[in-house]
Amino acid sequence: MRAPECHGRIRLVQCDPNASFRELLAMVVEADERFDFVRGAGNFGEALELCRLCEPEVLLVDPVAGGNEWGWQDLHEGLEGLERPPALLIHSLADGPGLITEWLQCEPAGWVHKEEGFTVLRAAMETIARGGIFRCPKFAQCCRALTGGEAQRGHPVLTLREQQVLRMIVKAYSSKQIAMELRISVRTVETHRANIMTKFEVHDVVSLVRLAMGFNSEAA
Repeated sequence: MRAPECHGRIRLVQCDPNASFRELLAMVVEADERFDFVRGAGNFGEALELCRLCEPEVLLVDPVAGGNEWGWQDLHEGLEGLERPPALLIHSLADGPGLITEWLQCEPAGWVHKEEGFTVLRAAMETIARGGIFRCPKFAQCCRALTGGEAQRGHPVLTLREQQVLRMIVKAYSSKQIAMELRISVRTVETHRANIMTKFEVHDVVSLVRLAMGFNSEAA
């Protein structure tokens, strides 16, 4: 999920269960003239309401902040219902395979591990606010943790949607064609492409297709 491209100061809403960290991030962001820190929220419900009222370009969220009444899917569905949904940037220490798989289903535009510094975080916020996709170096390591037994055969584990997109990439479909076929946005297709390439640890489509042909032949 990504917001329309931003050309002014980037408005940011943060959702994190740690009040001290919310205060620290507010200080860091407010000192940077590129950003406008709207407010921090302690749970998904507060964050969604802030996004509805303030229309930020970026929602920086730790998915463990849901609380008892809100799940990750609830937040995702709430954001999808907004007229101007923000770009979703995951910022968390949690990196268990099950959690990451669940989070990736919501197609975040960015993912930054909390072990990364504020320089990486600022770069991520600026990239996704301008319509790009950002994956921190730690992300590739965490993706490898998803593979389990598949890693022993050299195959990453893909979500069902990623498998659908990958099959179409191998058939030389463009992002626009894939979007039309799956009835999703072009930007969502691009997010899937980025996730797939990260999991395969490649940086160009030619290399991806070469590896994917073997993956698809066994997955079929």
